[in-house]
Order: sequence, then structure tokens, then C-alpha cells
Amino acid sequence: MREIRDKFSIEIMDMTFEQEKEYIKNQLAELRLKKRNRQKAF
Repeated sequence: MREIRDKFSIEIMDMTFEQEKEYIKNQLAELRLKKRNRQKAF
């Protein structure tokens, strides 16, 4: 978990709050898409 938090912190380090929100929104959308694609495979 620490490794994931550290990577995330580095990725958003120089972003404004609005940029961080957009980044998180996009990351969640990608995860949802991957999850949906995995479910379709089964």
C-alpha cells in the first residue's frame, strides 16, 4: 500500500487541486473500464 501511495504522490506532486481532481477522475474511469472488460471476458 505504501508503494502505491508513494507512486500516486509523485504523479500528482506538481498538480493544482483541479488537476488532481481531473487526474483521479480519469484514473477511476480507466479502472471501471478495465473491470467491465474483465467481466465481459468471463
